Amino acid sequence: SSGINAEWSLRPGDNTRLVLVFVTQKYAKEVQSGQDNNMKKLEFNYARRVKGANNMVPVIMEERMKKPCDWRGPVGMTLGGIVPVRMFFDFEDVAKFWEGISGIKKKKVPTATLR
Repeated sequence: SSGINAEWSLRPGDNTRLVLVFVTQKYAKEVQSGQDNNMKKLEFNYARRVKGANNMVPVIMEERMKKPCDWRGPVGMTLGGIVPVRMFFDFEDVAKFWEGISGIKKKKVPTATLR
């Protein structure tokens, strides 16, 4: 499943400094849904409110989502202006995978340590 991990997001004392949002078309639609009990929507809104958009990194997981200017709803409003990390490729291509991981690391090295 894409999106934000519920395990950390609702835990008291959360010390997460950087939130990776794995963007898929399905995830963006679920975040935009009108259902108040939708976990993806709750997680996204929590991250936006508590961590702030500056500490959220969009990781594009599908080629059809490659243009942030086309994102709609809360995902587009919050993350559409942030340069994303593109991770839509065949994951058997190890070099591209590590290139994507390097892109994530470069986003917030001063404020977060990724290992």
